Amino acid sequence: MAKDRSKLFLDLIEQALKSDNAHNSVITAWQLFKNHRNQFAQKDGEMNRNANGKFLELIIQRLLIKNGIIPFYANAEVALVPDVNFDIIIYTKECGPICLSIKTSLRERYKQANLEAIALKQVHRRAKTFLLTIEPNESKKLARKIKDGIVLGIDEVIDCKTADLDVLLSRLKQLTPCEAGTINIIKNGKLIQKSGAIN
Repeated sequence: MAKDRSKLFLDLIEQALKSDNAHNSVITAWQLFKNHRNQFAQKDGEMNRNANGKFLELIIQRLLIKNGIIPFYANAEVALVPDVNFDIIIYTKECGPICLSIKTSLRERYKQANLEAIALKQVHRRAKTFLLTIEPNESKKLARKIKDGIVLGIDEVIDCKTADLDVLLSRLKQLTPCEAGTINIIKNGKLIQKSGAIN
């Protein structure tokens, strides 16, 4: 069942990617998804809560690939940032990790993304976080909070159904994505493994 759903997700996204720009791809994909919504329902008829978010994540992943913004990490855990699973991390030579936090609706959910962004910036000072959504009214409210300094971790909110998404992808294409390196927690020092080694 999950395999069938994944295949349908990808088929719908591939149809939508034929649009000439990213935000039209999202609009088309979302409409196709809504038209096939009954195929994603669970046995009891309830919509799988994660289906909306998973579908939007897959759209964004495919758009990154289509625009040559690779490599990137999906559902990534970052060293020294405990208990956080980031939707997408693009590690760049210019500023380290760029997080794309994907929320189909915001309401109070932006607060989680904000806390995750703050945690990421505690470790990687130049990190950036973009919150991607398809909720125009909520994204405008959040943009005001970011501008007014109420929300400190999220750098920008992007309404994926507008040209803001195309602008973001264009900006990301100017950077150099790369694989994240490994870190040595202890860079220097003498390793003491037994009491007789101290001098």
